[in-house]
Amino acid sequence: MNYAVLAALSYWIIWVLDNMTGVQTLSRPIIIGTFTGLLCGDIKTGIILGATLEAVFLGIVGVGGVSVSDPRSSTVIAVALAIGSGLDLEAALAIAVTIAALMNIVSQFARMIENMIHPFFMKLAENGEYRKFRIMMYLDLFILKAGIPAAVVLIFVAAGST
Repeated sequence: MNYAVLAALSYWIIWVLDNMTGVQTLSRPIIIGTFTGLLCGDIKTGIILGATLEAVFLGIVGVGGVSVSDPRSSTVIAVALAIGSGLDLEAALAIAVTIAALMNIVSQFARMIENMIHPFFMKLAENGEYRKFRIMMYLDLFILKAGIPAAVVLIFVAAGST
């Protein structure tokens, strides 16, 4: 369970930093794999799996609104499972690619909730309540955009490590 919490924390930190800075490079597999490996205590495995998954996800781009696989969650889960449960690297990679496709469902769920609360955001902006609007946007980032997928990462790693 310890590695599951560290994996979820790694995912959450990187996703929040990426959204707050706007650079979108921290969530590349080579970076997030290294960071997760550092948190879990085996940076070498994090670098190896991150570099391998970077090659897998290198050219994946969503064109025309197509949802692409999630390289963040797959990298974090692969690294955490490889370190936490002693899973060999090939098995961790096989799990990672499958999880990347499944995480599309989770991201669509979070977007659905965001669309449901969008009128509330618009009402705050129209009424000039910019401080409340900014607080709500941060809560949206911390809870919906990063929190829900991080919770799913926690569940996958906790269930998968046994």
